[in-house]
Amino acid sequence: MKRISALSGIALLFAASFVSAEEAQLIRFGELTAGDDGQHAETMLDYSVHAGSGFTEEEKGMMRTSYAIQNWVVTLNNSARGIVADRLTTARPVESSFRGETVMGVRIHFPSSGSNNANATVRPPFPVPAIDPAILEEGPAEDGEVRNYFDENPYLNRGIVNNVGILKIVEMNIRGLNFPHNVSILLERIGGRVEEIPMGSLDFDGWKTLSWTNPSYAFEVRQRDLRRLPVYPYTVPYIKLNGIRFYRSGQNMGGDFIAYIQDIVLVFDKAVRDDVPVDIDDEAIWNIIRDRELARMRLEMRRLGERQVFEFAQQRLMDTTRPQTFPAHGAIPVNDRVTSPEAAN
Repeated sequence: MKRISALSGIALLFAASFVSAEEAQLIRFGELTAGDDGQHAETMLDYSVHAGSGFTEEEKGMMRTSYAIQNWVVTLNNSARGIVADRLTTARPVESSFRGETVMGVRIHFPSSGSNNANATVRPPFPVPAIDPAILEEGPAEDGEVRNYFDENPYLNRGIVNNVGILKIVEMNIRGLNFPHNVSILLERIGGRVEEIPMGSLDFDGWKTLSWTNPSYAFEVRQRDLRRLPVYPYTVPYIKLNGIRFYRSGQNMGGDFIAYIQDIVLVFDKAVRDDVPVDIDDEAIWNIIRDRELARMRLEMRRLGERQVFEFAQQRLMDTTRPQTFPAHGAIPVNDRVTSPEAAN
């Protein structure tokens, strides 16, 4: 009888842990398709406010970016970079007939010579905001007004998941092409702490769900129960997508590598129970987390805006359609250069 009771208790424990697990979409690239203007409207960011007086109103109107798939940045590690490699390494939207939606296609041009290891990281055009960036323009609500800045975030499930405690499982739907490379997911928590989740090899052909199970889940649950930490305002229970990283071993072939990504899903324990009444809404009273995240976001948006304006200016200087009247040190203007032996004759 005691044995039966013990087994029943264990079964109930496992059932409770299973029921308490939450599943949420971290990102689904089919929801980040561009509109007629080439941008994803819900995640649009205007950085023209950081432009100086040297730009026309038309140019300032072009200073926008969003989470549209083609805006995502793919960066090789320093030793693998080069003019050709950087130009060929990119991300773009791809229609998948098998999946029935748009997915992210990634092309990476790894070094074809040498035996050095290499990697490339796919990141959004700007860090995922923890709260709605529109608050920077419209201003926060008055103190005491009950407003959930985190659940109102348009980036929710487009790169960020709220109320994440202990991770149990991370899943990624990805299409491989028999490349012997590995992929990992970079997840960011409060304070910029980044965890790298190894998802495994891409040495297969076709769509596959790669899965990672937290090997220290039981230990983390036990530590959570034993170690008590202050909750508010030191805990902001969210996870953001920092990037997706592909690894190529120096022993494997280089050159072009292709992969397609559909989505990333998290399974986790909630950090805070949201199914019970709250006696006092601490954040509605003190707004400490709001003010802290706003300060962080202002800094991130300023850095992003300044960098984007600089890159916009560089692209304007590199525009070969503009007249080139004064070549430097006798250089031949681009439009006058000989491009082939046939042209020389």
